Amino acid sequence: MVWQQARYPPEDLATLGSLIVVDKKCLRPFERIRTAAKRTLENRGVGVGLGTVVMSTDYAALKADLNLLQSEFYAEKQKLIDTFDGMLVGRLTAHPDYAKLIKQYAPSTRYVENRLSFEIDTIKLDAGANDANARDLSDTLSRDSNNVRIRLIEEIASFIDDTLEGSIEKEQRVVKANLNPISKTLLPKIKSFALLHAEFQRVHMHIEKHVTNARNILDTRPSGAVFLELELYDEFVAALSKVRTIQGVQAFLDQQSVTPMFTKQIERPIDVPTEEVLPERPSSVINTKSRVYF
Repeated sequence: MVWQQARYPPEDLATLGSLIVVDKKCLRPFERIRTAAKRTLENRGVGVGLGTVVMSTDYAALKADLNLLQSEFYAEKQKLIDTFDGMLVGRLTAHPDYAKLIKQYAPSTRYVENRLSFEIDTIKLDAGANDANARDLSDTLSRDSNNVRIRLIEEIASFIDDTLEGSIEKEQRVVKANLNPISKTLLPKIKSFALLHAEFQRVHMHIEKHVTNARNILDTRPSGAVFLELELYDEFVAALSKVRTIQGVQAFLDQQSVTPMFTKQIERPIDVPTEEVLPERPSSVINTKSRVYF
């Protein structure tokens, strides 16, 4: 018996049983825009089952940012539509042995055009007492997956835990780059939603004090030693660990006092952070839907 070696299509043509009819590089602009839209929503709002909830005071700025991304999306879409047929012909030329298969399964330009979209839905939710459906709406808004308070607690705990579990605990020291995501993303969000749930002011004050004091200490360190370690590292981690779990955040919300700052405090102006943490690479889905509530 003679065994013949199986023939597999090139890696750029098929992967895990999926046929790749055009170069996947053409999807990169849409992946980048989707990532930017997701980061914009996360930075200004709290994700719930319905979409993203934002405070009305933050809505105008958020909508402006999303509008810019939407315009960029449709500009890239037009480029893709204009070149799609040409790319498909190039694919057939590059893989003549699989031309029949590509023709059979390749989508039409019209199909691609209909599948690419970036829509922004803005909905204001209000369970008015005189509304006949007020109870149903209230039940929907209070469900755990849509409850802003519960989701914000989950986000705070997850954000702090990820921050500590990353390079901080791995390297056993704190540098300025570790503080910037907290200052730039988490604290503004907590401060904004504290207008809706006042008890979050205590969480904001607790985190802000320890992050500010850590930054002030780092500002006094000589070049080559701009990090916290030993006792100062232990105090910083211990302080943030109070809000790295859902139970910890909830327990802190129930307290009436704020945890003291570091034993060593240095009063200095707060630097505005400029570094930005890049998000993880998204999947290849290119439909973008931004749903905003306030």
